[in-house]
Amino acid sequence: MPFKHKLSVRLAIARTLLIAFVGASLSCGDNNVASPNIVLAPTDELVDLVISPSSATVAVNDSLDFQAYGVTAVGDSVEVTVMWTTVEDSTSSTEDSTEDKTFKGKGKAIGRFKANKPGEYDLIAEVDSSSLADTADVTVVEADVAEVIIDPASAVLDVGQSVRLTVLLKDSSGNTLSDRKVVWNSSHKTVASVDSTGLVTGSASGQASIVAESEGVADTATISVEGVVEDISAPSITTTVLAVGTVGEHYSESLAATGGDGTYRWSLVSGSLPAGLSLATDGTISGTPTEDATSSFRVEVASAEMADSVSFSIVIAPPAPSMTTTTLPDGTVGQHYSGSLAAAGGDGTYSWSLVSGSLPAGISLA
Repeated sequence: MPFKHKLSVRLAIARTLLIAFVGASLSCGDNNVASPNIVLAPTDELVDLVISPSSATVAVNDSLDFQAYGVTAVGDSVEVTVMWTTVEDSTSSTEDSTEDKTFKGKGKAIGRFKANKPGEYDLIAEVDSSSLADTADVTVVEADVAEVIIDPASAVLDVGQSVRLTVLLKDSSGNTLSDRKVVWNSSHKTVASVDSTGLVTGSASGQASIVAESEGVADTATISVEGVVEDISAPSITTTVLAVGTVGEHYSESLAATGGDGTYRWSLVSGSLPAGLSLATDGTISGTPTEDATSSFRVEVASAEMADSVSFSIVIAPPAPSMTTTTLPDGTVGQHYSGSLAAAGGDGTYSWSLVSGSLPAGISLA
């Protein structure tokens, strides 16, 4: 039996015993001495009930034992028979414990609190035969993640193949936890990548560690990726000649290549394009030429971290000549006739000729 108070305290209380003397006269010799009646206060009467601990914090799915004991008038701690109940602070209910608020032990001094959901609770112990009671404050909090388990712990993939990993979270008591944030990561993303749902995809031969982390606790799965990526040849430019352009007329030519990984990026590495033209990264040379000239330049195509380059020339011709004269003056028989034809475009030098029909008799075209 536990004792919560020192002997000196109990003795001090005992000195308060009430002593009643019946009779008022004392005599010597043959006279009788009255015997006193001594009335003792009930020292074993319960005066208090105590729960230990008086307050506690318990994680969901964990249990904690509370002890209730009685205190007598002289300060002794004694075992008692109690009824355990709980009240959730967020409600006004005073009903007895339910399965969600379990206390084992009616008639026992030990109450086992099983935490099932977060909240604030009052733990009440009452002595059946009296009005004595005590209350302990219990706070239930979410359990921390104590263990992270990835399944499967290892996998072998071919390049391009995927596998979905699952994760199991447990608290310190081995209970399964849910609705917790899990962060996935890969130690070598070029070998194997993982998305936010745990889907792992092999990208290149090698090995990668896939990590799942929750609340600072992590587990690792080993992913081995097999298979050789198909050999990729260097890109090769297949275009050999570019078309002639004309000043003032829209120009567009596309460069072509083979090899590489099928994606190409073109650039001008030396020389210059004709005035008015430009080279796009997709290999298209386009624009409207503004000057007639021949331009030489070198282009490069890059693919799969490899490249090829070739030199080209583009001839830009002057615009085609066009006749601007629309009418000629009339002539008179026997009188000298002279009329001039005019043209635009070309290179500015013109050569005229009769291609059909005939001029009037006596007139010629120079």
